Amino acid sequence: MSKKIILHVGSGKAGSTSIQRALLENREKNSDVFGYPVIDNSPGNQVLRFAFCDSSDTPINVKEKYRKNNEENYTEYQDSIKNTFASQSTGYDTLILSSEFWFISSDLEVVNLKNFLKSLGFEEIHILMYLRDPAKYYLSSAQQALKNQSRISQPSNFRYHMLEAIKSWSLMNPASFTVREFERSTLVNSDVVSDFHNYLGGLGIPSHLSLRKTLNETMSAEATQALQDLFMHIDTLNEEDRDESRSKYSNSIKHLIQSGGGVGTKPELRNDIKEFIDASYLQELTIINKLFGLFKEKLDSINNTTCLPPKKVVNFFDVISSYDETVYNNIKDTLFKG
Repeated sequence: MSKKIILHVGSGKAGSTSIQRALLENREKNSDVFGYPVIDNSPGNQVLRFAFCDSSDTPINVKEKYRKNNEENYTEYQDSIKNTFASQSTGYDTLILSSEFWFISSDLEVVNLKNFLKSLGFEEIHILMYLRDPAKYYLSSAQQALKNQSRISQPSNFRYHMLEAIKSWSLMNPASFTVREFERSTLVNSDVVSDFHNYLGGLGIPSHLSLRKTLNETMSAEATQALQDLFMHIDTLNEEDRDESRSKYSNSIKHLIQSGGGVGTKPELRNDIKEFIDASYLQELTIINKLFGLFKEKLDSINNTTCLPPKKVVNFFDVISSYDETVYNNIKDTLFKG
């Protein structure tokens, strides 16, 4: 019997963290059925990608964190990832891997990973990918970035390479390639962990998957803007004062992010920005719909018209349709008090 491996290729802001947390928290319970390797003190095996990509394609923070951006040492780091993975895969006929980093893997990376997995005896490969409505993905990724910086990404520069990722991962020649829509109305029990559990069951893999604590990743519009305001303030300071301010406000920032800001408005993308992104991705969504039957409701709602790029945005409030000024001021006042 050939050994089996399931690759969850997570795109950003599509439930990858929840899936990885569930796999990690239930690792021992599932160990009689499948392995979930944990590499390099990460909550899983996300960093496996970096064992197969060029140093030039690896984020600077990763290189600096592990091997001080030294090319020779980085090669050693890559080898250590492979060795750790090979060691942790020993004794398992089924493995589950999950990484959002894989979504931007090059063709060569995918082929090299495939050859590596096959060298370990994993001949039967199954791929699962979750894709998100591009307009919702833009809003969520912009909001995520503002949890750690003041700069917001421009809608006109937004890129979400769905078809490119599908094409690259098809080079795995998988036994099955499943693409699902990350949308509450289409997920099993409106939950990505339940949906992933359902997917594994369809492959004949029983699993225990649950989270001790539900992740709250969505902040209110008012909390997001208040946080951006704080980072804008910190950016105006000199380097020494910036470090001091980051330290001073660290607990307040952490509490705000974890709480989601408490009361407030759920962010909704401004209509003209939504229409621009919808129009930009109409062709790609249409192709994905024909291949996998996804985004039907989305496609039915898109007006096939030419949309001009939105004007430059500076604040989070520039990209959303509504917010409560009083709630915003209260959150900002509390946050700035540290």
